[in-house]
Amino acid sequence: MNERKESDEVSGPLGSLKPDALATSDAAPRQPVTRDRNTKGDPIRDGTNEAASSSECSDSGDEDEREFYPTLEHDTEDVPLERLVVYNRGDEVFHLQVMDESRSSLLVDTSSLVIYVDGACRWNQSAMAMSSYGVFFGPDSHYNRRGLILPPIPQTSVRAEFEALAAALNHIPSVLDRETAVKRIFIACDCEAVIMTMCWKFEEPVPTSRIRPDVEVADDLRSVQIYAEMLALEEKHGVTIKMWQIPREDNEGADELAKEAIDEELDRWAS
Repeated sequence: MNERKESDEVSGPLGSLKPDALATSDAAPRQPVTRDRNTKGDPIRDGTNEAASSSECSDSGDEDEREFYPTLEHDTEDVPLERLVVYNRGDEVFHLQVMDESRSSLLVDTSSLVIYVDGACRWNQSAMAMSSYGVFFGPDSHYNRRGLILPPIPQTSVRAEFEALAAALNHIPSVLDRETAVKRIFIACDCEAVIMTMCWKFEEPVPTSRIRPDVEVADDLRSVQIYAEMLALEEKHGVTIKMWQIPREDNEGADELAKEAIDEELDRWAS
C-alpha cells in the first residue's frame, strides 16, 4: 500500500529545479511536456545506429505504460502542476503529491520517487568533445551523482542523455536500500530521444522514414542494455519505473551537475 502523508511534512511547492534556487524558491514550475497522441513532431536526433523516433507513446494513462503523463493519471490528474513535485528535506528526495480518495486535498505520496537526469557534451561532434551526466535527487542531496562519460563511449550530447539514465538506474538500488517505502519511480528527462526509446521502441518497429541518418547518437545495443537494466531493476526490487518528459528549463538541477563534472575535469587539467 502506498504510504501517503499530509503535504505539510515536506517543503514545497518547487520552483526552478536549479539546486541553489530549490532550497528557497516558492515559484511555480513550468508545465511539463505532454504530447497529444494525434500530433507528430520531428525527432530531436536520430541516426543509423539509433532507433529513437518521435512517434508517440500511448497516452491513455494505463498503469502498464512506460511514459508518465500527470494529467492522465488518476491520482495526479487534478493536482496543480505547480504542486505536483515536492522535496522531502529530511530524506533528501522528491515525491509526487496526489489527490486523496475524496479528491478534496493533496497528500504526499512517499511511495513515489522523482529523479531528474541529464547529459552534457562540451564541443559536441568535434574531436575535443567531452561528455558527462548528472543525476539529481534534490538540492544538496547526498544521493546526487555526476561524472564524466569516458571513451570509447561516443562523445555526443544524445549519447550522454542515455548514459545519464543508465547512471540513475545503477544508483537506484542503493537509494532503495534506505528509501524502503518507494514503489513508484519517475525519471524526469528533457531528451525526447531517450523518452521515445524507453517508452515504445521495444514494443513496435521503428518507422524508417523518421530516422535521420546524418547524426550518430548511440548504438542500438546500448539502448537495449539500458532497457534490460530497467526491467531487471523493476523485477528485483518490486518497483515500477516511468519516464517523464519535462522542458529543458525545468531540468536545471541535473544539467548543473553534468556541467560541473566537465568543469571539474577541465580545472584539473589547468592546474
